[in-house]
Amino acid sequence: MTKTLLAKLDLALTVMDLQFETVDTSRPALAGLLTKTAEQTVDGIRRFYYVSQPPWRILWVSQTGQPLELNGSNIWLSMLVGWDPGASRFVPQEAEGKQHSKFTVLTIYRMANDEIETIARQTGATVTTLSQLIMRAPRADQAGGSRGGDVGRPRIGKGAIARTITLSPEQWQKAEQIGNGNASAGLRAAIDGYQESA
Repeated sequence: MTKTLLAKLDLALTVMDLQFETVDTSRPALAGLLTKTAEQTVDGIRRFYYVSQPPWRILWVSQTGQPLELNGSNIWLSMLVGWDPGASRFVPQEAEGKQHSKFTVLTIYRMANDEIETIARQTGATVTTLSQLIMRAPRADQAGGSRGGDVGRPRIGKGAIARTITLSPEQWQKAEQIGNGNASAGLRAAIDGYQESA
């Protein structure tokens, strides 16, 4: 079952006039630059389809009956987040058949944070921000995507404890080097290899 999210609009959603224009998309805010790819009526409601600019692989669907051109303060989107296989009529040709995050916008709220918390409690929705969702979306310039099967990092043992630690940037970089890009693995390896002095 898919859970409804209440995502704070912390970046503008702007429809670009030029299709799939090349832009610097290293910042999540630029994933809010959308290109409209289709619109259709389903069950009497007009749906609008968009994709984020490459390299982001995000398909946006507005089921509100209105286009998704939003900016301003105190805007929240009630939405579902899932996957789309990159259907040809909704994504650019170079992204066809590639896994996309699918953001389906159900309702647009304009209200203060405390009011949205009330709605979240009443509906059981999870509160987040649009930027947080975008940062977990697939990108054409990064490895990843659906891997199927038994995936994920290997278990490190029963009773493992997750903690937040503070390191300098240099220490973090060294931990990543030791762990081949995984700072946690690097710290575990360094601790396992530590020899107490007599």
